[in-house]
Amino acid sequence: LEAEALAKAARIVIAGGQVQVQPMGGFGGGWSGGEQLFWHGGAVGAVLDLVVDVPAASKYAVEIYLTRAPDYGKLSFEVDGQPGAMTFNGSSPAVAPSGPFQLGTFALQAGQRKVSLMIVGKDADSTGYFAGIDKLRLYPAGAIE
Repeated sequence: LEAEALAKAARIVIAGGQVQVQPMGGFGGGWSGGEQLFWHGGAVGAVLDLVVDVPAASKYAVEIYLTRAPDYGKLSFEVDGQPGAMTFNGSSPAVAPSGPFQLGTFALQAGQRKVSLMIVGKDADSTGYFAGIDKLRLYPAGAIE
């Protein structure tokens, strides 16, 4: 699921900051579709929900592709209210795609579900709390027990 397509389809909910679709061609390759969803103007405590359609009740492995840059912050995640396995540090000396980042495996019911990103801080060398979201993938991982 392209994050920028979710924004274009009004499938996001934001509490803190704004989002825009950002072309990434000027930063080299590696972004799916050549764009990302750029989240700016947020601070610690801001939340961005990506609303996704889950086709069937099942366990799903959830993977997200993000961006790193000198002015990006740290994110934590929830999938349908369940905490993700790790936080993501977006700070980097150069703008670059993160590659796949595993949020964990989650039991999800069919229908609209939220993948939530929360700004939780930043490195001392980062100049901001920005975030870039490229895409999200859900892989079936077994029946709900």
